[in-house]
Amino acid sequence: MARLTKRLTDTEIKAAKPQDADYTLHDGDGLQLLIKSSGRKVWQMRDYRPLTKKRAKLIFGPYPEVTLATPYSGPRPAGKRY
Repeated sequence: MARLTKRLTDTEIKAAKPQDADYTLHDGDGLQLLIKSSGRKVWQMRDYRPLTKKRAKLIFGPYPEVTLATPYSGPRPAGKRY
C-alpha cells in the first residue's frame, strides 16, 4: 500500500526557513517545494518520462508568485514561464 503524504499548508510554507543545504518539502503526487539556502522557495514536480525512461523536474516558479493552489489548477499555457 502506498504511503500517504500530508498536504502542505500555507503556514508550513511560510515557516520553512533556509538551512545550510537546499531541502524539499513534499506535497504529494510528486509536487515539491524546494527551499534553497538563499531563502528562495521554488515549486517543482518530479515526473517520469516513459519514452526516455528518465525522470525530469518541472519547475512551476517561486512560491509567493505561484500559490499553493496554482500547480493543481490544471495545465498552464505552453508559452507561460515563471
